[in-house]
Amino acid sequence: MVRLPLNALCLLLVSCVAIAPGSVRGEWIYAVSKSGNSLVRFDSANAIDVEDPQQTTPVTTLVSGLSQPSGLALGPDGRLYIAEWGDGGAIAPRISRYDIATNQWAPVVSLNASTQAQPGAIAFRPAGLGGQMLVGRVGTLGGSGEGSIVQVSDWSTGSPTVSPSAYNTGLTLDGSSGLAVAADGTTYVSNSQYVQFGQNPVFIGNVVSLNATGAYQQVIAADGTFSEGLTGPAGLILDGTSLFIGSVTNGKVFRTNLSTVTTTEFGSLGPNANFEAGPITRLANGSTLVASVSGSGVISILGSNGSLSPLGYYSPEFGQIGGVVVAPVPEPGSVALAVAGLGGLAWGIHRRRRSRKS
Repeated sequence: MVRLPLNALCLLLVSCVAIAPGSVRGEWIYAVSKSGNSLVRFDSANAIDVEDPQQTTPVTTLVSGLSQPSGLALGPDGRLYIAEWGDGGAIAPRISRYDIATNQWAPVVSLNASTQAQPGAIAFRPAGLGGQMLVGRVGTLGGSGEGSIVQVSDWSTGSPTVSPSAYNTGLTLDGSSGLAVAADGTTYVSNSQYVQFGQNPVFIGNVVSLNATGAYQQVIAADGTFSEGLTGPAGLILDGTSLFIGSVTNGKVFRTNLSTVTTTEFGSLGPNANFEAGPITRLANGSTLVASVSGSGVISILGSNGSLSPLGYYSPEFGQIGGVVVAPVPEPGSVALAVAGLGGLAWGIHRRRRSRKS
């Protein structure tokens, strides 16, 4: 991957899938493109050689005309929820919904453009603890303390309620660009800040945990900037006692053992893959899908052991990927879907196209 000069500031999160030998067929991947303002779907079986300029992943566009979609999650009701930044004018920041069964899309709730701007992640609390929707946010370049988590009650009804106060207490978040909620209500947060370093803006920060009431607990994964460690935590996904973290600035994925609270490097997308590890999700076979937020339109895959696969997904329709989920293809007449991942972070970083073979 060849790094071109960075130019824009924004954020977005999406992720998609790639398939490795032995992976499970019959999974659909949904992704939102911040640069393309669309929701797309493709089949997990359609993996390609992402370095081959003649190959493109076939996708189906489900919704066009979104407004800077920067987060995507599969709700407990089997429908997709999309975080949109809005257009700074007539369209406020909002959460919209796509019904997979009926192919219908509609806005769900508007957010305050001053205090709840730039939604970048969506997660859901356990039903037994209230079942609220949590919406993470992406801070602006040079900003601090802009990551307060928004809480939405009754999100599946026609009368959702947005809490006027932040969900997180005891800690001021610079960002909350990645969210993952455990069965006991513990919430893991990518506390990323967007800062200027030399000629380039970069993401830095750590991952923290909040208890079941939103109170700060501890740092789960420390900021490893300048040491090749975690640099700009982005997408999060839980798998048992493991928390997988997309490290956007250096193109790596880290894994935290939550039993021992130790973090190690799980896999890398390569030495020149800066800003290529944003939203992440996982296939049924344990492979991790890692989506680019730079605008390259590439979704990479790490095998169950963290090794980088030569296969992945590429489409110019992906662009800057703002969020990704994996769902089994529903049986005819069935709308039951299992949550397999969530995305939520898109960083309007416009920097490169995929490599091409000579």
